[in-house]
Amino acid sequence: MKQRNDNSALSLGRRTGNARVALWVCGALLGLGFTARVEAVSISSSYDKTGKKLTVSITGQSENWDDLEIRCGKNDVVGTFATATANWSVDSIITRNGKKFCKLVRSSPISSDEDVEITHTDAKNRGRGGSISITLAGTVLTTKTGQASLLMVGACVPPGTDNCIADLPEEECDALGGTYLGDDTTTCPSGVFIPAVSDWGLVAMTLLVLTAATVVLLRRRAAAA
Repeated sequence: MKQRNDNSALSLGRRTGNARVALWVCGALLGLGFTARVEAVSISSSYDKTGKKLTVSITGQSENWDDLEIRCGKNDVVGTFATATANWSVDSIITRNGKKFCKLVRSSPISSDEDVEITHTDAKNRGRGGSISITLAGTVLTTKTGQASLLMVGACVPPGTDNCIADLPEEECDALGGTYLGDDTTTCPSGVFIPAVSDWGLVAMTLLVLTAATVVLLRRRAAAA
């Protein structure tokens, strides 16, 4: 009798636990659904260094948007930037959390896919590491970090070395604890440039491919012998 009661209690506990798990899963799914709705707009960007042009690709699903806010230099002015994309115009330079953004506005909201091109009139090197936000009536819908942006870049000397990282924004250099040599700097005191942190993945992949190719060649020679 005692064994049967123990089994009943254990079964009840399991059912209660399963119910709790089911409630948690439902809550998580609801949360995911909300997140997916808010982030229905996705952003990617690329920078043409030769043409001094930033292209922001917006993929829309169900959300409307009408503004873009793109990280730019701390001393930039609105007249530095222009766009020839239909229905878009450069509006102003704004500040969010102490950082400068170039704000572009659209003549009317839209939810379909669109590419927006922004050019700059100065000859400064730009295009690396920043954030881009897309908004509707001043409310931020989506923000993407680590995007190609309108930030100025230059050479950075990391701590513990005389070598430099090329084309790095000042704030990324500061985050490394390095010395920023100035916007648009392309020379290094030591004459040696090293890959940026984000470039190490490409370096590692190249080394892996070379290693794999070497192993294959050695095996073929061994088999031929």
